[in-house]
Amino acid sequence: MELKLAKHKRIAVVGGANFDLQGMVAGAYAPGDSNPGFVSRASGGVGRNIAENLIRLDFDVDFVTAVGTDAASGDLVRECENLGMDVSGMLAAPGHCPTYLCLLDRGGGLIGAVSDMAAMETLDPGALAVRKGRFDAADAIVVDANLRADSIAWFAANYGRRSAAASRVRPILIFDPVSAAKAGRAASCLSEFDIVKPNLAECAILAGSNPAAESPALEIEKTLSLAGRFPGELYLSLGSGGIRYSTLKGESGSLELPEPGRRPHTVSRSGAGDAACAALAAAALSGFAPKEKAACALAAALIAAASESPVNPEMSADGLLELAAFILHDAEEKR
Repeated sequence: MELKLAKHKRIAVVGGANFDLQGMVAGAYAPGDSNPGFVSRASGGVGRNIAENLIRLDFDVDFVTAVGTDAASGDLVRECENLGMDVSGMLAAPGHCPTYLCLLDRGGGLIGAVSDMAAMETLDPGALAVRKGRFDAADAIVVDANLRADSIAWFAANYGRRSAAASRVRPILIFDPVSAAKAGRAASCLSEFDIVKPNLAECAILAGSNPAAESPALEIEKTLSLAGRFPGELYLSLGSGGIRYSTLKGESGSLELPEPGRRPHTVSRSGAGDAACAALAAAALSGFAPKEKAACALAAALIAAASESPVNPEMSADGLLELAAFILHDAEEKR
């Protein structure tokens, strides 16, 4: 089957937008000391990064977020608008622009980060209800865990798998857990989502188990299922181990990363998970099977990691599908 993405379907992305301050050390990281390296500032935020990736994949994006009222917030909104996002549903909260500060090792791995997303607290269920018409008109809704728990629950209640909307055509509902610290905000309503993309630590939190126990993926999935929290489809990022997919219908499998010489060179893994989530949304709206969705997610993560920026400006539908097809072919060869 030749993979082909749908064109110009409308996706509402509801999540965080901020300025990323990123530092990468030039050598071996020395804790508790000043490290020589490189510092950059760029627009970021999980929701914003997902939205930009989707724009680059030729989807129409309605981006709903909360920013501040300072000059930096104005710059952030204008950048989103210039990329082609519909920003008319954004909320301006009194205060400064949300900011994410991260430190990366010389290989692009995350050493640590601080996230100041206080503005997102203003995007409560009341603010979402005012914007409900926007979500009703979407083909898919991507929600990230920068939202409050009650706001995430609002989406589950209005657009979830067992909501009143389930009896008619409704948007595909997708959840990105963002981090282990925030993933638990969706634990009580996770089963309402069609697609969820966690890593192992986030999935352990969602399952109600210990994220530090390093439990195998199958064990975490079983715990998630026993807790009644399994979503329609689960795409579990295994880092260097690739990606695992499993569905309520019983379909499951794993895809490995191609060998280093047969995949894009990794520069920075910051933003790789956001690209994977965007690719899952794009693949879902294109009618792909779970294995094909997983291949697109893995391909998007690799493309994102090949750039210093959280979103690779070279992201495209053709490039994504070419790499996804190679990953699927590679998996068949290894069988």
